[in-house]
Amino acid sequence: MQTREKIVFITTTIIILEKICREKYAMLIMLFGLSGSGKNYVGEILKNKFNYFFWDADEALTEEMKQCIKNKKSFTQEMRDRYFSIVIDKIKSLHNIYPNLVISQALYRNINRRQILSAFPDVFFIQIATTNELIIKRLRSRGDFIDEGYADLISKNFEEPSMMFATITNNSDELSIIEQFQGIMNKYQVTLPIKPSQLSITSQSKIKSQYFFGEQDQLALSYAQDVESETNKSPVENKGEIIKSKLY
Repeated sequence: MQTREKIVFITTTIIILEKICREKYAMLIMLFGLSGSGKNYVGEILKNKFNYFFWDADEALTEEMKQCIKNKKSFTQEMRDRYFSIVIDKIKSLHNIYPNLVISQALYRNINRRQILSAFPDVFFIQIATTNELIIKRLRSRGDFIDEGYADLISKNFEEPSMMFATITNNSDELSIIEQFQGIMNKYQVTLPIKPSQLSITSQSKIKSQYFFGEQDQLALSYAQDVESETNKSPVENKGEIIKSKLY
């Protein structure tokens, strides 16, 4: 096999592995709950421990919403609707790049939760819950633009969710969050995300029958299996090493 053909085969294999990870393991999670409940804290844990990309949707707050917060006024529904249109566009953009994605947003109203669900039918909602005492303590320690007075004012707008959702209680430590999240994923039989480099050709071959592969894909997989048998390493994780050892 010529050098150029081998490079094409290796590149194709990498693309296949990424496709498998995207199709089999992709997941969009929406963390919601009261201000001070610890949504971003949980999001960072999922990012660091479970290979998710995390985005805090408050980064997209409009200027009119920021003025409402500054003046201690509640958002109008029209403000929320405009804002969530922006958020949805951003999520679409991120999800094309990061198949395993966690979004944090308070999402107080069911109409906007349905707006998200309509745009992303496979979204998985997780409410972050905690005690009022901890909310007050966290808001005081944060010292940001949302204080306990404003949080109490807008909490009256929070509606009981009308869609399916799970709950993580954020009253303890990181280990508790991890255990609760793993329990939720097990309960709903959700496969936790992995990176392409964590999926070896051997493990991939066990699930490839669930997918349709063209003739070129099969040739690439066959070649990659030969590479793995020689190097005993994942071709994605060590693609530079493989090209070097096999082609030069």
